[in-house]
Amino acid sequence: MSDTMFNVAKGMWRYWCNLPDTSDALILVLFKTIQADDVLNNYGDLASIKASNTEADFPGYVRKVITTGISIVQNNTTNAVDIDVPDQTWTAASPTNALVKVVVCYRPASNSLDSAISPIWAYGVTATTNGSDLIAQVNVGGLAGSS
Repeated sequence: MSDTMFNVAKGMWRYWCNLPDTSDALILVLFKTIQADDVLNNYGDLASIKASNTEADFPGYVRKVITTGISIVQNNTTNAVDIDVPDQTWTAASPTNALVKVVVCYRPASNSLDSAISPIWAYGVTATTNGSDLIAQVNVGGLAGSS
């Protein structure tokens, strides 16, 4: 599976990663089935993604909420902006979900409906829950970058 940025996030992703509102967050959502990137990147909200794709449902699964530890670095030497978030762990991720994508979203408020949550990036993964810890290290080099 490949990685893709959602069209709705282009031009907004750095702003969203700054968490500009008082109760906003980035969230990580795991998927068991997902459409091809060329279809997926056209969705504008999490509810639309979930209507045609299957979110993880292993016992103990929750969406990971990230409100701290977000690193945004502007590199004037390489003319790029790099963003990273802390690794996220699902402890003792019970069997058996075969996971294919991690979708990183911007949630504007803690009580936001899925229809108000904007997808930013989707990263291909190959993992099957088996009772051990599941760690999402979205990208060794950082969550995202632009140049």
